[in-house]
Amino acid sequence: MAYPFPSGDGGKVVFQGNFDGRWQLYQMNAADGEVRRLHVSPRDDTHPALSPDGRRLAFISNRNGNDDVWLLDLETGEARAVAPHPGKDGHPKWSADGEWLVFNRTFDPDDKEGDVDSAILRARPDGSELETVSDSRHIETFASFSPDGRSVAFVEWFPDAAGMPARNGEIVLVDIASGARRNLTNSPGFDGYPYWGASGEWIYFSTAVEGPKGREAAVHRINVESGAVERLTALDGMSEVRAIPTADEKRLWFNRESDGRVLIHRLSFGPSRQ
Repeated sequence: MAYPFPSGDGGKVVFQGNFDGRWQLYQMNAADGEVRRLHVSPRDDTHPALSPDGRRLAFISNRNGNDDVWLLDLETGEARAVAPHPGKDGHPKWSADGEWLVFNRTFDPDDKEGDVDSAILRARPDGSELETVSDSRHIETFASFSPDGRSVAFVEWFPDAAGMPARNGEIVLVDIASGARRNLTNSPGFDGYPYWGASGEWIYFSTAVEGPKGREAAVHRINVESGAVERLTALDGMSEVRAIPTADEKRLWFNRESDGRVLIHRLSFGPSRQ
């Protein structure tokens, strides 16, 4: 089970689960743990993200032979591709007003895994007004809108201290109108999976560092203005990743690996842990 994404009130969480040999989309009630399948697909469906009104689900599907952004109407069950492309799409997220989707795209169809280059794009949910938000010479992925929709946070992959390519992830902010960029993080470890909280004050992300047990990860959040960082979960193996807060930023859903399985966890916390 992976990529948990809560509803605004935290009452439900959608996720991808592999229970029968392929990734499919599921929803769980937070109160009683009841799980139901949202959609049946002949291929893998992954990276779910609920719309702000909870009526639509953006996700990635490879049912047509490559990874594209799709939308699922949760009332009718109708699913359709947003902006099909022969390259690889990933990690769609909604703007707070539900008017835009942001995602990463590999333009080269031969780069099957997006390991060479990928850019950040946005589009309307009907696929119109498709435009590139950021396209550096590095891999860029896992984008998230600011609450006002004017900026996007994402992870950009840089060479590490030893010069190895695409090993040092940093959180980068881009102003959509001007294209102005700034690094929000600058650390020797990997910073990734950023998600901009609804307050606009915090960006939630995971940091992986080399520890005595090997590569270990924990969920953090960083204040967008001051740069102050708070660690929210334990540094416990390469497992504390893909964290998404509820709208009130009092609960956090994320992945944790346990006994060889990837599971979904929930953490409750106050407005500040400093």
